[in-house]
This record gives sequence, C-alpha cells and structure tokens, in this order.
Amino acid sequence: MAQAHGQAHGREHGGGTGAGPGWFLTGPLLTAAGTVAGTALTASVWNERCPSGVEPPHRFALAVITMPAVWFTMTVALVLLQLPLRRAPAGVRWCFLGGTAVLLTALYVVGMGRPPSVPPDDCHESWPLFPFAG
Repeated sequence: MAQAHGQAHGREHGGGTGAGPGWFLTGPLLTAAGTVAGTALTASVWNERCPSGVEPPHRFALAVITMPAVWFTMTVALVLLQLPLRRAPAGVRWCFLGGTAVLLTALYVVGMGRPPSVPPDDCHESWPLFPFAG
C-alpha cells in the first residue's frame, strides 16, 4: 500500500517514469493537423494569386499523393524527436513537440511555394506535387 502511494505521489510531482503510449500517438495527430493546415494555407495562397492555374487534377494529386507523403515524413520526424524526449519533463516534451510540428508545417507551406506575381489572367501554373520540388 505504501509503495502504491509513493508511486502515485511521484507521478503527481513529476517523478514518473516518462511518457506513456499516448505520448507517441500525439506525433501522428499533430502532423495530421499540420498537414491539413499547411495544405489549406497552400491552396488559399495559390487560389488567391493564380485562380486559373489550379486545376482539379492537381487538387486530386495534392490530396492523394502530396498530403500522405508530407504526413508520413512529418510523422517520422516527430517520432524520432519523441524517442529521446520520452524521459524529459512534460513541459519540455510538449514545447519541443508542438514547436517542431509548427516548424514542419511552416516548412511545408514554404516548400510548396507561391505562384508568380502576374495578373490572374496570365497565370497558368499550378502548385508543385511535393514541397521544394518546383
């Protein structure tokens, strides 16, 4: 009984043994949110600046090819970050994980680029299929 009380007391005051299984589920969930947010930002920039250049086949390819590839890449990066952080204090874990997810999302948006600054009628480009590929 005293041992169970001591273990519970240790967890309450930051003396736990590290992150549990739920900790490793947060990486894929954060990267899913980052992928969706990054895709929405990319699409809004391209639709605003080049409305005639973003055609449905490219939107389909973005949803079927780009988003899963970006999600997988971001997830691998976050899980690799989570492994050494599993024994760190909870505040440190969450700050690093959240900050890295935001950074990876920003890199995704920057990597997808922007259309050229031309009048909308002259723009016939479309976004790249992969970040930093075009």
